[in-house]
Amino acid sequence: MLAVEKARQLHEQGFNVLLTCFNLALAEDLAKRLPDITVLHFHGLCREVAKEVGFTIQSVSDQQKYYDETLPEMLLKAVDETGPMFDAIIVDEGQDFLETYWVALASLLNEKEGIFYVFYDDNQNLYGGGESLKGIVNEEPFLLTENCRNTKAIHKVVSAFYSDRKRIGCKGPEGRTPELHEYKDSAELLKGVQSVLNKLVNEEHVAAEEIVILTPYAQEKTSFKIGTRLGNFTLSDLPPQRRNEIQATTIHKFKGLERKVVIITEVDDKFRYNPETLMYVGSSRARTHLIFFVAQNAPTEIKSQIEADCKPTR
Repeated sequence: MLAVEKARQLHEQGFNVLLTCFNLALAEDLAKRLPDITVLHFHGLCREVAKEVGFTIQSVSDQQKYYDETLPEMLLKAVDETGPMFDAIIVDEGQDFLETYWVALASLLNEKEGIFYVFYDDNQNLYGGGESLKGIVNEEPFLLTENCRNTKAIHKVVSAFYSDRKRIGCKGPEGRTPELHEYKDSAELLKGVQSVLNKLVNEEHVAAEEIVILTPYAQEKTSFKIGTRLGNFTLSDLPPQRRNEIQATTIHKFKGLERKVVIITEVDDKFRYNPETLMYVGSSRARTHLIFFVAQNAPTEIKSQIEADCKPTR
């Protein structure tokens, strides 16, 4: 919200502004809000600038190296041809940016009068970024200590997965107690989510575009595959385009976005890599209602944290 408003203000003052972030889905959402401003996710920015100067980016078998080194290096080389392109650069999801990203971004900025803002939440560091910003941003950070997205009931769950939970407050309404559904297998999980969707849409009249299903697993491992039918509902990895479509995507891809209702699924015994960070990111996407589907065999430490502030549903 603040990044969007700062980008808008600077644009209105006549600055040539770039707003960039890590997630593609977030960049697409931000671009809709700022049609007159350059908004690109970082790797898309690298490709776009390289394309402008006619560079061909060679694909490499090592995808990690491609994103962490090849694309940032290509952006640096392209800027040697174009020169600095922006008066102001605003970065969201700064915790996901590597040192190579910062160096490449800084080269795009007009050094004499350049304006550089970074928005950063270390509790959402899913990709091992967060290298020092010294030399790029030297001022002390301004700490944002008030949760403006979630109700107090959701905030209780979110703060359980936050490293410094006493520092963040919430002045929102109390709101609805988050729900906890337990399941034993995939069939019971899908049936349970179908029942919840039916209740939300047909009984509580929540619009389908205000609901998202989140999972820690990619398409090859999740039960919530694109095109899956849950009663009258069809799952899509994009925001609904047709009647009774429901968006189902990964927690990683949805980082930075939000919905009124978030359904977090597939919290199970395989859910062991960075679970607290994923739960923090996933649960904080919900503005008014949060629903968990947790397997009976889920890790005890994660299960107990969710149970503490959620209403069990039998």
